[in-house]
Amino acid sequence: MSAGGWVRVSRRHPCPVCGKPDWCTVTADGLAICCMRTPGERLLRNGGWLYQPARGALAWTAAETPAAGGAIRAPAAVVDRVYRALLAELELSPADRAHLLGPRRGLGPEAIARNGYRSLPRAGRSALCRFLRARLGPTLLGVPGLYLASGRSGPYLTLAGPAGLLIPVRDFAGRIVGAQIRSAGRGRRRYRWLSSAGRPQGVGSGSPVHVARPADLWNRRLWITEGPLKADIAAEYLGAVVLGIAGTSAWRSAGTLEVVAALHPPVVTIAFDEDGRPSTARHAADLAGALADVGSRVRLAHWDPARGKGIDDLLVAGGLYHTDPFLAGQ
Repeated sequence: MSAGGWVRVSRRHPCPVCGKPDWCTVTADGLAICCMRTPGERLLRNGGWLYQPARGALAWTAAETPAAGGAIRAPAAVVDRVYRALLAELELSPADRAHLLGPRRGLGPEAIARNGYRSLPRAGRSALCRFLRARLGPTLLGVPGLYLASGRSGPYLTLAGPAGLLIPVRDFAGRIVGAQIRSAGRGRRRYRWLSSAGRPQGVGSGSPVHVARPADLWNRRLWITEGPLKADIAAEYLGAVVLGIAGTSAWRSAGTLEVVAALHPPVVTIAFDEDGRPSTARHAADLAGALADVGSRVRLAHWDPARGKGIDDLLVAGGLYHTDPFLAGQ
């Protein structure tokens, strides 16, 4: 671990990872960051993620602002425009299409096309970024995932992230404000944000809530679950708008309460995984309590975990669920 005490970020010295002026902390020497918003590879006990960039990669201390990693995140409209142009140049691989169509995911061709899934390749990224720059303007910096890499002939624009299935994340207005990657590898962390946090002139993705809408919206109840892809699948089967958050503890930073307020549903149903973890139940209760405090009618969904850990698994398998009303203080 880095030497030096932890310093809370501020407006003058925001978090080098997510760019926000509160909640996160950085060690005094700038070599360790605890970001409370952007999921990383190591989860800390306080619910944040540890980042330990190489010396100079994020040269932030209590006395100076970010250096090489300090790009400013682009507005949502710009991020949406760049991501849509990126998706238009990518294809969905046969393997990823088969996975989405298969019995595990249960999505149809129309839903796959409407949701805009693509496959992010490992090769050809700098050439892809050159095309995007020629089409959209001289610079794409400030969009999560894009950053400046060092080459023999100088810096060049490229794209971060592992190869895998690219899952667009949409806000309340339907803009693509982020993306998750389902890694093609077999590592423990299958899902990662498309982010260039810690890279030269890169920015973090944050953990925006995904608003999944079905082709046929007939259920006025709003559902909340974990993960954009899970939300997309559940929305199709429930005929309802489903919010997908990055993890059970991420609802605070994802702007979940604000999206619920904007949608103003008659009932909100929380359907976190039936994984038996006390932390999952605790976060569901915390979210339910926060929703109830602002006037929402809240229900908690439950089902037999033998039929599927997630609500998407259950629905695809044709299983049944029941919902219980949330009572304050339970």
